[in-house]
Amino acid sequence: MPAREVTFIIDTSGSMQGPSIEQARAALSMGIDRLKQADRFNVIRFASDYSKLFSSPQPVTDKSRALASGFVSALSANGGTEMRAPLETALSSRPDPELLQQIIFITDGSVGNEAELIKLIHDRIGEKRLFTVGIGAAPNAYFLGEAALAGRGSYTFIAEREQVGTRMRELFAKLERPALIDLKVQWPQGMGVDLAAPLPMDLYSGDPIVVLARMPQMASGEVVISGRVRGVAWTQRLPLTSVGDASGLSKLWARERIGTLSRQMHFGGDGEPLKAAIVELALKHHLVSEFTSLVAVDDEVVRSAGSLGHVEQAATSAPVGGAWATVGFAKTATTAPVWLCAGLVCMCLSLLFTYTRLRRPALERRPA
Repeated sequence: MPAREVTFIIDTSGSMQGPSIEQARAALSMGIDRLKQADRFNVIRFASDYSKLFSSPQPVTDKSRALASGFVSALSANGGTEMRAPLETALSSRPDPELLQQIIFITDGSVGNEAELIKLIHDRIGEKRLFTVGIGAAPNAYFLGEAALAGRGSYTFIAEREQVGTRMRELFAKLERPALIDLKVQWPQGMGVDLAAPLPMDLYSGDPIVVLARMPQMASGEVVISGRVRGVAWTQRLPLTSVGDASGLSKLWARERIGTLSRQMHFGGDGEPLKAAIVELALKHHLVSEFTSLVAVDDEVVRSAGSLGHVEQAATSAPVGGAWATVGFAKTATTAPVWLCAGLVCMCLSLLFTYTRLRRPALERRPA
């Protein structure tokens, strides 16, 4: 097992209040405890601002562990959610060919600039790997999943406090044992293959490999999968087997292909041709995409013409396990309270200024 450089990024914004921050602290402590003496590590916390445990990743020693323990214990949830700066800091660390560089990002993903952050990860990831951990009752699964894909890692969801130990042990055990690196797939000679998505560069223990490809109808021969396991060459040969037209594999391929084309758009690809390709695939395979949808039309008349309808707010509630009893977001999840206070101050100053101007002519006209 190669030595690792692990950077833990933990969300301490207001949306992490309650069980979420408790789960995050428990997960972070477990990750630090599992590090080996040959490893290096750092911890970055973020909310409206961010701070680092160390200026750069440090070796694992009794002293560094003690400092990390104090840093983690003092974490509390408050403030806004500014992810870009801590991500840039973690992604800009110096590449080291002797170390397996991993970033573990623990958050509920409550952000509004998802596309910007995903593109940042895609452009800066280099040889690093980003693994996202969704904490709380309702994390932003789309953002965390796409961020992990852009960072060539994986996404782990932890909903309940009781699951933290089991799920994080599984994740850390996987990160400690890269199973297959330099992954390659060789198709039968002369076969034209259209991959739905690029192949992963490596696999970790417990991760499945699913390759979706479109090929000639009567394909035959063998697919050769190769890579390296602990520095030793590894090869597996698999025969191609035909299945029926009703298997649904074409829809799986199309859905994955649409996802790939959408990511290319977000990463700065030529928008119009990519959009046209997405629409064509979605219509052909009857799939929902960001440019297509399925519409159901009901011809049955349920209300006579001219009659008044009844509008009523449906009762809703927050997700199970959340820190709030009713629907809504943490008041400190954004900087809205700060702007609200600033607006009230400006309004008061404006009223005072107006009142002063109105009184001045009256004072000037008052007889001596």
